[in-house]
Parts: sequence; C-alpha cells; structure tokens
Amino acid sequence: MLSQMSKRKSGFNILTLIPAGPGGVIHRRSVINSRFLRITTVSLLTIWTFAIPLPSNAQFPRLPKIPKIPGTDKIEFPGLDRVLSEPPAITTSLDNAVTELPFLDDAQPQNFIPMQVMPRGNSGEFFLAPGDYSFEAQSYCLHAGTYAPSSGDGYLYAPLLGPRENIIQNLLQRSYTNAQVPQRNVQVLIWAILARTKVAEMPNEMKQTANILLTPDEINQLNGGALGYIPDNVRERAFAKLPDDARRVYEAENRLRQLMAQPGVSYEQLERVAVLTGNAPVGRESRQVPLGRWSYDSRGFFVRYFPENYSHTRIELSVPANFTLTRDAQGRITLIADRQGNKLQLAYDDSLASSPMEGDAGVRAVALRSVSFVQEGEASAQKFDGALWTFVGVPSGHGHGGIGAKTFPGLDDRYVEASRRKDEFAQVVARVGARSGAKLTADVMDLAHLRMALMQIIRSAAAVTAPAEVEDFSTHAWEWAFANEFGGSAPVASLDGTAVPSQSGKRSGTPQMALKQVGAFSAAAREFAFANQFASNAAVASSAAAPVAPLPAQRSGPLTFNPGGTVAVPGETGRQRLAQSGRCVPPDVNLSSRASKLQESVADALSSHDHLTNPDDVQVNNRYAGHPLTTFAVRLSADNRPLPTLACLKNQIAEGNVPPGSIEGANKVLLGSVQQANNQTRVTSRIVDVESGEILATGKGDAAGTDQNAIDQAADKSIANLFLQ
Repeated sequence: MLSQMSKRKSGFNILTLIPAGPGGVIHRRSVINSRFLRITTVSLLTIWTFAIPLPSNAQFPRLPKIPKIPGTDKIEFPGLDRVLSEPPAITTSLDNAVTELPFLDDAQPQNFIPMQVMPRGNSGEFFLAPGDYSFEAQSYCLHAGTYAPSSGDGYLYAPLLGPRENIIQNLLQRSYTNAQVPQRNVQVLIWAILARTKVAEMPNEMKQTANILLTPDEINQLNGGALGYIPDNVRERAFAKLPDDARRVYEAENRLRQLMAQPGVSYEQLERVAVLTGNAPVGRESRQVPLGRWSYDSRGFFVRYFPENYSHTRIELSVPANFTLTRDAQGRITLIADRQGNKLQLAYDDSLASSPMEGDAGVRAVALRSVSFVQEGEASAQKFDGALWTFVGVPSGHGHGGIGAKTFPGLDDRYVEASRRKDEFAQVVARVGARSGAKLTADVMDLAHLRMALMQIIRSAAAVTAPAEVEDFSTHAWEWAFANEFGGSAPVASLDGTAVPSQSGKRSGTPQMALKQVGAFSAAAREFAFANQFASNAAVASSAAAPVAPLPAQRSGPLTFNPGGTVAVPGETGRQRLAQSGRCVPPDVNLSSRASKLQESVADALSSHDHLTNPDDVQVNNRYAGHPLTTFAVRLSADNRPLPTLACLKNQIAEGNVPPGSIEGANKVLLGSVQQANNQTRVTSRIVDVESGEILATGKGDAAGTDQNAIDQAADKSIANLFLQ
C-alpha cells in the first residue's frame, strides 16, 4: 500500500492507492480520525524538535525537548521540521573567532592610511603595501533578531561560514561593482537569505535587487531552500521552550518571511524586526572582548573593527613591514631596523649578571643600560635610561625568579605575563597553521619581551611624540616576526654584520577552522614600510644592503584584502554579527574645526606651489582626537595634479557627483601628518606610487607654536620641500 499526504482547507486527508490487480488501481479517500491525527502530530513534532539537533555553536544552541502539545488535531505546520532542524544560512559565531591577540590590546597605531586611496581590483579588493590602514565600510546585519552594536562593544574577526556563505560573499562583492544598488536594498536581500525567503515570492523591488546581485543559479538555490511562514499558534507553542536568544532569532526570521511576501513593506518595518534596540541581555557563551582588540588574519595581517552602528564599521588593518634583527654573541637583540632607516638600538649592562629563571633554564633576565630610537632623517637619537631589563628566551611557564628577583624588579610578575603571552601566541599559530603543539621561535618571544619592557619605559618618558613612535616601531617589529611564523626562515645580522641563520624555523601548514588563506607578501611589497615613516630615496638606497627576511615560498603576488565576505563577531553573543563590504561610507561632512582648518592649510600650501587644490580634495583622518598625530591624504595624477579624494569614489560616480575618469587617474598619493609637542609643530609629507608603493619624494616642515598659524607655516615648508625633489 502506498500513501500520500494531501491538504485541504478542511484538514488533512490520506490518499490511499490500493493495487486492484493487473487492470489498474482503486482510489480511496478516507478522512483521518481525530485520535490518529493527534498522535501523529505530536509524535512528529517531538521528533522534529528533540531528535534532530541544531548545529552546536554558541549563537545557535541545541534545542530542548518540546513537550506534548494538546489540541493539535486541526493545526497545520508545514516546514516546521526544517526550521528547527536545518542549520541557519550563516553559522559564523564567536566560536569561529579564534585568532584574537590580547597582547596587542594597548597597540594604537598613530598614522593610518585611508585604504581607499590604494589600488583596487574588480571585486573591490585592495592591493596593500606594508602599513596601517583604515576603511569606513558599509556593513550589514548578519544575525536577525539580535541587538544592534552599542558604544564600547568589542568585535573580532571570523570567516564567513554556513550553507549560504558563498552566496552572501558573492553578493557583497558584487555590491561593490553595482554601486547604484542602495545599501538598504543589499541589506534587505541579506535578511531574505537569512530568513530563507523564496525570491519568487518577494515584491518586485526586492526581485530586481536579487537579479542584479545574484546569478540565476543562486536564485534557484534560494528558492529551493525557502521556507513558508509559520502561523502564530504553531510558532508560539513550538518556540515556547527555546532559550530566549534562540527564540528571538527564529521569531525574527519567521516574521521577516511574512513581511517580505507583502507588497509595500517598508525598510523600517523590516529593520524593527531584524535589529533589536535597547540594553541587550548577556548572551550565552559570551566572553569579554574589549573595544579595538586585534585578530590575526591568515592572509598575513592584523585586523580590528569599530562598529558605529550595524550599517557602518570602521576596519583597521596593520600589514607587517620587513625588519632585520642584530644579535650579539649571547643571543641578545642589539638592533632592530626597518627598511626606512628607523632603528632601535639596545645597549646591555654587563656589570649586572644575567639571571636564569629557576625551573626554566631557557629564559634569563638581562639588564639594559640604555635604549635609543633613531628616526629616519634625524641627527640625534631619543634615549631612554633607567632600571631597564628584559627577558631572552621562550618561557616554559614553570619558572620563578629566585635570587634574581632582587636585581630585576617585577621579575616574577613579568615572567607570568610572558608565559601567558607565549601560550596565547602558540594557540593562534596552532589554529591558523594547523600545527598542534607549535613551538614559537625566539624572534617572536624576544621581541615580545622587549615590547613589554619598552611599554613601561615609554609610558614613563617625559617626551610626547617620540615614545609613541617607539611604541609603533616595537609593535610593528613584533607583528613582522609573528607573521613569519607562517612563512620561511629569517636571517639576522651577526656581530660583524654578516647574515647568519635566525632562530626562526621553516613554517608551513594549511589553515584550519575554515580560515581562508590567499597570497600575501611579494618581494616588492615588503621592501618598504609604508606608515609612520617618511623615508627619502637616499635612505632607502642606503639600507638596501641590509639582510632581508626571505619570503615564504607558498606566497606570491601583492597582499590583497577584500572586506566583502569577512565577518565581525561580537564578544557579547546577543549583539549583531556584522558582514563587511568593500563599499565605503561617505566621509563626515561635519568635520571638526581643526580638521577643516587642516584641509585649508594643506590645500593652500599645494596651491601656492602651482598645484591648485580644493580643500575638499584633502582627506583628514580626525578619528583619534586625543592622539598627537593627525593624518591627511591627497590623491594625485601622474603629473602631481590633485584629484578628488572622496571616501567612496565608486558610489559618488554612480550618483553622478564625480566624473568617471577620476577613479582611474590616481597614480600617486600624497600622505602626511601633523605632529605637535613641546610647543612645536611638524608637518611631514611623502608622495607614494600607489601601484608599487615606492616613496617618490618626502618633505618636512617645522614651526614654533601649536596654533593654526604654526600649522600653516609647517605645511607650507613641508610641501615646498616635497616638490623641490
């Protein structure tokens, strides 16, 4: 006997096909009796809600058993089993954010380059040289039924994962090339995918967006996996026993499916359902993540997120430059140098004997007599003196100071911190490189030891700006060593300056946890440092003979970063997780008075030297008002003609505000900064070829005072020196 369920308005019927011999079949319809329907209904609901678990991640928990529901003999609930059993369209959760680095919580780079001035590919990817970058990205709610970001929420990098990850990533990248599609339309389409809505049943405007951003095959996939609206009486009973956070998500997705089938539904109606407001309850599996925590991306850089709201996120990247290390005969680092001529020189106090840690002979404390930072182009060095000391070696975690604690203040506490950092680094290396029991190289730990010591030094220093630059320098040096954990060996200089093998070993491996790795540094891209360093051609040439770390053989081509398809996940699991895109948020037209005046100062300086510039063509980074550095950027043509420097050129072109040729005309970029301390103002500037990263010219201007007149004078001198070369 073969049975088939059919449905009528009056209830469920069974169509029974009974073989009647060779001549055919006899059809018989019989109405299910009430007792049979009730038993079958409750049994199916129990199986659907108890026997089939959800994916085990923090934001989509395993469902509890739902008790018997009385009175279900007349309830229809098609698709309920799929709602409760199938994984969500996107499964990325806090469990996938596995590369955070608390060690860098105090790292605050001083000189960000606007990412949008760099060359881009057809899908919105950026081609990046070493340096610190910022990008104001259009972002999207990727978790309907959760709370909007609030001030102070910490977010971490995680890959885009789930049954619909490819479709979501593709539409985010296509949204860059289709800038005419409003951000709201892109968001509505994402909500539709999350809610498993059938594209064929959407209102016409939503269908048009889908036809632009999705392929026919992707639309067919979404239609095939779509769900229907679950009536309130079934939803209330089926979802009643779910944890609150899971129930909010399921109810939001169900409500979105209902609204998206209604012509004339407004964005505000959808937003009220998808994005909750107010104080978010603490979600299950949440963990403490401070605002601005860095994560390591397996493509070879460090990233962090600052959500303004769910539709606007500031992304910051740090791409490691190349450094060289010099060690003495005792294995102590005596010189850290970059390719621009900036140097950190360390002199040790041999009158104080080094102190091996008791129980950990591989680590010893050594006294420093002085630390000197020589900045490119400066005749004198900034020196730091005092009771300075650092560790050498990789800690095991089983040592203690013993008699050395009397010579080296805070020895035990710093050893505990160093051991904790070693475990932190090793965990990230193992997760990204799929190397269980990974052993860190001495370069990583010795640079970490030095950075911890330097942070204590510079915080107690009297100067304002030099310590900030030393902090950046030591941070970037450590980032270089850490990135090399996933690449090749790095030579260092010996006492006589010849290249000797580093203590770094060969590293290779395949990323796990679905971390996606693409080509990273090319030889050309790692020949220069790009941020917070203002090198002349002579300085670059003079450092060309220094030993340089060879690049990993498995990496080729420039480092690329496409924001589209990356996810920022909150430490508080009740908050929105955010999909990033390559589309820019237009700059704030309401700049601070100081930023507006800096625009005028730079524009006037350029115009006075035969490079007519509109103040709006000068982009000012006014993000960190408390920092001593304010940065600016101007896009330039091949003949140094200033071009519109808008954060969202592609969007502006789509809206008809900027001539299309403007986006192709930027061959160079003028990058600069304003630095003030001790009643002095300095403006530094450089012109960089955006394709190769080569620094073509540099300029520096100083003036007494810190008022607007001093900024005007320093800017004029800096620009004049820039174009004299």
